[in-house]
Amino acid sequence: MSKNFELPERVNFEITSKCNQSCIHCFASSEHEEKDMSTKDVRDFIDQLKGTSVKYLSFSGGEPLIRSDIFDLIDHVKKRELYIGLSTNGTLIDENTAVKIAESGVDSVAVSIHGFNESTHDTIVRKKGAYLKAIEGIKNLLAENVPTRVLTTVMRQNYTEISDIRKGLEKHGINVNKILHFSAMPLRPAGRANVNWNELVLSPDELWHLWEERWGSIGKDIFGDCPLPIPIIETLDVFLKEKPYDLTSEKLKKICEGCVAGRIFCEITSSGDVLLCPFVRLPIGNIGKNTLENIWKTSYLIKKVQNREFTGKCGNCQNADICGGCRAEAFVRNGDILSSDPTCKFVPHMY
Repeated sequence: MSKNFELPERVNFEITSKCNQSCIHCFASSEHEEKDMSTKDVRDFIDQLKGTSVKYLSFSGGEPLIRSDIFDLIDHVKKRELYIGLSTNGTLIDENTAVKIAESGVDSVAVSIHGFNESTHDTIVRKKGAYLKAIEGIKNLLAENVPTRVLTTVMRQNYTEISDIRKGLEKHGINVNKILHFSAMPLRPAGRANVNWNELVLSPDELWHLWEERWGSIGKDIFGDCPLPIPIIETLDVFLKEKPYDLTSEKLKKICEGCVAGRIFCEITSSGDVLLCPFVRLPIGNIGKNTLENIWKTSYLIKKVQNREFTGKCGNCQNADICGGCRAEAFVRNGDILSSDPTCKFVPHMY
């Protein structure tokens, strides 16, 4: 069935390639600094979004708080009546910065925590003392009543600690009940993660076991012999905080977007390249040369992805519209963004 997504609903803008950490899994490979877009160019882009279907804009990096104009840009987003989020490693959020964030009207801040303790987190981000600084950052945000989320990327170095991350925060005096949401997302093959893939990646069986522990039997309850696909897990992880044992397939279809890349989401790099998602580093245009609307509406690839015109298993799967597989896995592993997700264990009825 043909789908019509006029513009993405959500846009993540890697506002800078500069970073004060060097995470082993960074999709942006931030040691390769690009020239960031100017304040004027970013403001002009934000102006394009008012009155469109884009409702949510988030700033990430690199480390977005490195930009000296970050609060000016946040203010410009708020004046255009868009939701604005901030994704940060948290290490630069002292008391004064937390106050500025609160006063800026940011709708939510996501802080990356990659382990139960200092040893695991600092090893992953390759910065001694980063864990404790991130903890202080979270404390400072919560003291100013800033809606705060905690993000974790799951990899071999930390997967045994995922369920204990809350305990680690509590140990350092954080009231985890004030955290808006905890989200554990699987590693994707992009940037340094792809370079270090063999050292970082979990096997498909290990991943499925980890998600089964988190979500119980919901995969079998809804999809029978289909293990819960990762794009669906990601949607559940965002929308639901408790194990959804009473979730029927009809309810799931109403909230589940599956792989949102190129449908209701896009990524913009610090130099203005437009990507389907953070992990598919394949530019389809540049906002410094064209408007997002023109790029989105004229891209052949976008149309294919939106309509789920895939090959192989994904092209014949009855769950394609609420899953779609991971386009990054298809692109990196198969060299074809429209091919099947090689990590999926499911064999469709029509295949």
